[in-house]
Amino acid sequence: GTFTGQSVTQHNVIVGGSSNTLVSVTPTANVGYVLTGNGLSADPSFQAIPGGGGGFTSIVSRVFDTPGSATYTPTAGMAYCIVEILGGGGGAGSGEDNGPGTAGGAGGNAKKVFTAADIGASVSLTIGDGGAGGIGAGSPNPGTAGGTTLFGALMSATGGAAGVGGTLGLGAAGGVGSGGDVNGVGQQGTATYGFTSGGGDDVICGHGGSTAYGSGGVLFSQSILTESNGVDGLGYGAGGG
Repeated sequence: GTFTGQSVTQHNVIVGGSSNTLVSVTPTANVGYVLTGNGLSADPSFQAIPGGGGGFTSIVSRVFDTPGSATYTPTAGMAYCIVEILGGGGGAGSGEDNGPGTAGGAGGNAKKVFTAADIGASVSLTIGDGGAGGIGAGSPNPGTAGGTTLFGALMSATGGAAGVGGTLGLGAAGGVGSGGDVNGVGQQGTATYGFTSGGGDDVICGHGGSTAYGSGGVLFSQSILTESNGVDGLGYGAGGG
């Protein structure tokens, strides 16, 4: 039907009621409530958005990159958080007169979406350090493995393995992530190998394993009789060369 001359209360919403009547729906004092249907036989009403609603009001990025212990305390009102962790890169081995060291592996990684209930008041962290390279000119010493990174007891990512001293062959294996929605394995260090060229012996030194956030250390070919320092990985989780 057609309605004319109906009195309307300020800020109310007018909807069609039963028997071609008008119904005045009064808003609440709560800001952000929405007009919600209550079925075909009932008038709509203003209600809170189911589940709290409102969407995200902010996105906060937190980075913990100092090796050692730390604590993650959620920002007030945090509903969900995406956590990504990365283990430390492994150190390369040192060489001797007839063989270089092999390259270090990259750290593993893990990534997961957590709710506020999963996190609780806080989570204790362990941030794995990068491993050290083997030390000693002409001395075949292994490097040290990268440290494991822990997000409490919820996720872990082991560090890359250490390179071997004084030998040719494959680089060290990458670390392994666990506990995440996605668990990644760090890149293995590339192979170190030797060849004879122009009457001399040369080597192609292995590159440290790389990650999405760091490039493995790169030491190019050289004479087997030339001593050179290894090369650090660059960025997060990368292995030494």
